[in-house]
Amino acid sequence: MNPSFGGNPGNSGSGGGGGTTDGRDTRADLFVRQLEGRLLSALSAQVTEAIFGDTPQDQGTVEFGDTTITFNRTPEAITLDIIDAVNGTTTTITVPQLVTLSGG
Repeated sequence: MNPSFGGNPGNSGSGGGGGTTDGRDTRADLFVRQLEGRLLSALSAQVTEAIFGDTPQDQGTVEFGDTTITFNRTPEAITLDIIDAVNGTTTTITVPQLVTLSGG
């Protein structure tokens, strides 16, 4: 992940970690990052489908490897808890519900 978007700075191509000693990524590093991005995208699609799909749910859990995402929808907001079992951290995201007012 790009550290500019909340990823681990050690995963960036310039500076520390991952890639070759001169700061350039190997093809394997690039492949792993692209695969990770696609898998996270698939996970995001599952969560979005559960919340907004044909049969929307008010609450639920989606598990993906060592990551668990729980969501809860109230009339005011949708709250997602992203739990990383490897390092024991939880990230909470709260998104306000869209409220439309009918004119008349």
